[in-house]
Amino acid sequence: MSTFSLVSTYFPNIKAGTHASRNANVKVPYLVEVELDYADALVKKGSALAAADIVQLIQIPAGTVVLGAGAQIKTAADSTTLTVSVGTGVDDNEWVDALDGKATAGTYGTDLSASPVWNTYPTADTIDVTFATLTGTLATGILRVYALMLDVSDAKAPGLVALAS
Repeated sequence: MSTFSLVSTYFPNIKAGTHASRNANVKVPYLVEVELDYADALVKKGSALAAADIVQLIQIPAGTVVLGAGAQIKTAADSTTLTVSVGTGVDDNEWVDALDGKATAGTYGTDLSASPVWNTYPTADTIDVTFATLTGTLATGILRVYALMLDVSDAKAPGLVALAS
């Protein structure tokens, strides 16, 4: 098992917390999505992808609520078997558990939250994909991972100018 990050690969010019509504008095939820290309992950890791590998994909800035997250198969994986989970370091399958990576393109992971619980992150974290099971060689396939987030940090923190001031 290894953990590696693709956050800087997919967002090389974006720093955490740069959404237009962050640090504003009126805040809106925003969608962040990334397509995890398994070929990119293979290059980044530098060795064969394996069961229990964790790929960090989406940065969660401090002071953010994740309203929900999920995954969709864009291109089926070429491995013998593959199941993926989407979560964080605290709960590796918080939003998606055991999505078949070889499923038909367009397949979404099952929403695990019948009654969603929004999670507030006081410190920065990442949304990760865990290869729950993987047999054979994984070299191609694409998984879309998305998260709906909302900045709840204090808009009146020192150093910020209030509207109409």
